[in-house]
Order: sequence, then structure tokens, then C-alpha cells
Amino acid sequence: MPDDRFFHKRAGHSDKVNSLTDFEELIWRYYILSADDFGLMKLGPDLIRADNERAARKPFKAVERALDRVLAVGLVHRYEHQGRVYIYSRNWQEYQKIDYPREASCPCPPPEAIETCLQATRTLFGFFPGGKAGREIRRLVSEGIPQDSARLRVLGSDDSRFTRAGARKAKAKAQAEAEAEGQGSGAVEVVRVQRFVDRYRALHEQYLGVAYLGNPGKDYQAACELVAAFDDGMLEAIAVYGLNDADPFMAKDTRTLTKLKARASGYAQELKAKRLA
Repeated sequence: MPDDRFFHKRAGHSDKVNSLTDFEELIWRYYILSADDFGLMKLGPDLIRADNERAARKPFKAVERALDRVLAVGLVHRYEHQGRVYIYSRNWQEYQKIDYPREASCPCPPPEAIETCLQATRTLFGFFPGGKAGREIRRLVSEGIPQDSARLRVLGSDDSRFTRAGARKAKAKAQAEAEAEGQGSGAVEVVRVQRFVDRYRALHEQYLGVAYLGNPGKDYQAACELVAAFDDGMLEAIAVYGLNDADPFMAKDTRTLTKLKARASGYAQELKAKRLA
């Protein structure tokens, strides 16, 4: 991963950011520049002062107070490991979009801290050295699957639903839920449709960094046709593929479910050809 870091223009409208003084906001930005690829950093001014000349010209205590203020407003959060204190961001990956995280410079936050993060950031921590997703990618690569393809298989999912076996389990769960409520197979399809619409909204925000604002009526109709044509595993793969497609048809304006439906058959063929589904 390059050393580039990103600042979204929405930061200018953030209540937390706007509650900081100019110097405190500068220290928050320096944290983003100095943190490792997982957004982790030891709590303290040392690294920030070492990496940034303007911070180095300020007294140690001034930088320390500013960093404490960034922590106090909730832009970063703390965790402890073996008696030392570190900080992390709960929405790091939503903005930084790290594709290939390098070796971490800090210990991983505990599970209870990771659970407070947004979805994309939780997924990123799955790639932490020794983490489950990292091991799965290495296993797929060892079987001859290209690294990009292995990454798409793993990063495109936050649970086992991305696999065909997971899709069958999810469908069976929906069937059981519907039967428990005394409903028929039609209710199961409704459950699948709504779940897919919700999942697509989450994936849209994960990959594009913005909330999905579609047309509810058109989205539901498109989702009905997609659910009728593909199982849950393929739906997940198609959605991830479409959200990463650089073709102008998808990339221009909003990547709607209607657009996804129009390209779904082609995506499915490409995914199978590339052994991604």
C-alpha cells in the first residue's frame, strides 16, 4: 500500500472536527498521516513529532494536549495491550480504502474494540497479521488463485455468505425463519430480496464511501429479478464486481441496482470464467 492518505470533503462539516482548534485539527490530520495501514498508533506525541516538522517545532506538552483533545471528541479511540495505550479509528477503512495493508506497527485492538468499528474497518482488521482473512487469502493463493482474485473473494464479504456453502446456509436460515412464522416460500423470497437490497446499500458505502440513495420502487423490482436468477453467493459476488467496475456505464453517476441488473448476466459469466464464483 502506498503512503497516501485521504481526507474526505465531508470532514469540513463534521461536528467533531469543527469542535477542534486549528492546531488540534492539524494534530488529528497528522495522526492520519502517521498511523499504520490499520489506523493504529501508540498514544503519545512521539511519532507525530518525528514525522511532521511543524509538530516537532511545538512543545511536547502542546502536542500531547491536542492529541488528548482529538481523543476526547471521539475522532480516535483508545485500547490497551500489555500495559501500553494505543489509538485507532472506528471508520478508518471507510475513508482510507487500504487495498493491501502492510505489516502493522502496533498490536491489534481487542475484539470488543473492533466490534465498535464500521463495517469496512472491521473487514480490514480481518487482514491483520495472523487474522482469519489473511490466512484465507494465503490459502487461496497457494492453490493457484491470483492474489487479486483471492482478495475479491475474501474482502467482498463480512461473513460466510460469500461462499456457496454460506449462501445455502443463509437461504436455509431465511426458510426456517419464514416457516417459524407460518409463511410460505413466497415469504422466503421477500426476505432474500430485502436482505439483498440492504446488503447492496452496505456494500455501496463500503466500496464507494457514500450512502446509497436509489429509487426504492425500481430497486425492489431489480432486486426481485436478481434474486430470482442467482443464489445469494453469486448475488454478493455480482454486487462487489459491479461496485468495482470502472466501465463508464457503471461508473457514471450512481451505481444503481437497475444498472447492476442490466450487467448481472455478464458479470456472472466473467466471475465464473475467472473462478471468482
